[in-house]
Amino acid sequence: MTSMHELHEYTTPRYFFILPAKSRDWVMIELVQNIFQLYFKLYFLCECSNGPNELHIAPHNGYSIIKLNEFVSRYGSYLQKTFNAVQFLCRLGGIPIPQIMSAKAPSNDAEQKLTKIQSFLGKHQTKLSIANSSSIQKQKTPQTYPIQGADLRELESYLERVDSTRTLGNLYRIITDDGHVRWVCQKHFDEISHNNTMTTYIKQIQAMNGDYDETNKQVNLNQLKLTGANVKVISEALKQGLNISKLILNHCSIYDTYFDDLLEIFINMSSVHCLEIINVNLLNKVKIIIYLFEY
Repeated sequence: MTSMHELHEYTTPRYFFILPAKSRDWVMIELVQNIFQLYFKLYFLCECSNGPNELHIAPHNGYSIIKLNEFVSRYGSYLQKTFNAVQFLCRLGGIPIPQIMSAKAPSNDAEQKLTKIQSFLGKHQTKLSIANSSSIQKQKTPQTYPIQGADLRELESYLERVDSTRTLGNLYRIITDDGHVRWVCQKHFDEISHNNTMTTYIKQIQAMNGDYDETNKQVNLNQLKLTGANVKVISEALKQGLNISKLILNHCSIYDTYFDDLLEIFINMSSVHCLEIINVNLLNKVKIIIYLFEY
C-alpha cells in the first residue's frame, strides 16, 4: 500500500532548489527589486538517504524555470526549507554545480550565496505554503519536508525541458526494500537494485528454513532435504553476488548431481571461503548412496 500510494504521489523528484543561472545575476540579486528580472535554474537532489549529510546534487546542468511568478508563489515556502539542506551540504565540503559553483570554491562562499537567494526569495514569496501537511514525513535536522500530490505532479509544467527522456535530473524512480519510492542517480539506482535483489535471495533462503547470519555473512542449512528448487535459489544467489563467506550443510540430504553443481559454483562463481559439511547424505536417483562427511 505504501508503494502504491507513493508511486502515485511522487511522480517527480521531491528535493529541489533554485539558483541564479548566470554569474551576473548573483551581483544583481541585491539590486533588482523584481525577482522576475533574473534568470533562475532548478536543480534536483539525489534522494539516496534520509540523512541530509549523505545527499548530493543530481548529475544534471539544471532546468530553466518558466512562469517564474507562479513557480515562486507555489513553491516559495518549500524552497525556504530545501535551502537548509543544501546549505548543510555546503558546510560539509561544498556542492559543485555546473556553471554556478566550482568544486574548488570555498564552501562558505557557496553558503553565503545560498543564504542570499534564500533571503531574497523570502521577501518576494507570496500565497502558498506547502509544508503544512500532517501526512508529510520529516527529515532529520536540518528538516526538509517533501511535497507530494498535485503540487509535485505539476512541477514539470514549470520546467523548460531539454532532455527527451523521462528521467528528471538524470534521476531514476525506484522502490526501496521497505516499500518507499525514491528518485536516485544511476550509481545509487544500481546499489539499491542490487541490495533489493540480495534481500530477496536472503528471504528465499530463510523460507526454506535456512539461517542467514548478516553479521558473519554465514548461511546454515540444517536438517534439510535440498530439492532442485532449493539448489537453484542458492546457486542464483551466489552467482548474482550474495555475500556468503561460510556455508554450512548440517545433516542435510541432496542428490549427487545437485551437489556437484553446487561445488562448481562454490569454487568458481561465489564468495564462499569456507564450506562446512557435517553428515550429509548424497542421494542417487536410482538408489540411495549414503556418504557421511564430518569436518
